[in-house]
Amino acid sequence: MSSLPSIAPPSRRRTPLPTAISVPTSGYSVYPPRLPSAPEIPSRLNPLRPPPPQRRTVSWETVDAHHQNARRSLWMKQREHFRYHNAWSKYYYGSSAEKEQYGAQTRSVLKQQMADNYMATRQSRVTRNLESVVALERDRRDRDEDARNFRNKYNYLKTFRDENKKMMESSWHNRSMSKRHTDLYDSEALRYNPINWSCTLK
Repeated sequence: MSSLPSIAPPSRRRTPLPTAISVPTSGYSVYPPRLPSAPEIPSRLNPLRPPPPQRRTVSWETVDAHHQNARRSLWMKQREHFRYHNAWSKYYYGSSAEKEQYGAQTRSVLKQQMADNYMATRQSRVTRNLESVVALERDRRDRDEDARNFRNKYNYLKTFRDENKKMMESSWHNRSMSKRHTDLYDSEALRYNPINWSCTLK
């Protein structure tokens, strides 16, 4: 089984690494900003599907493809390392303009965070105020509905009481009138016939 060839050290590369990083305009963009895609970075290869005009053979040895993928991975790691190193080293070892640029980036991020915090607090207050208004309106509607239900129940019970009173008074009046007629009939019967034939008098 053959081993993979060694990767060339970074000092032997032909294309130099970029030397400048621009400060992002947005407060929450990626910082340090991402480097532009470099055409010298090799594309990733599938060892089992080599690009044309190469063709897959019966051999399982994919030394060239693995070597290109390893070179690509090392190149991208070096670019990421340079990106972070160049970002934090400005504050300590950069010129006055670079330090001021780094400070301006930090201040812009802090201002953006403060603005977002203020907007979030304001939105929270507006939401709570709206919830309070809705709750007060719901309480007012519930109180009005309770008062309306109480009045309807009071009027219903009052009507029920008055009807019962009228019915009882009518029953008492009818009973009194019936007793008066019976007494009048009995007194008239006693006037004409002293014997109590109807057995109404005890």
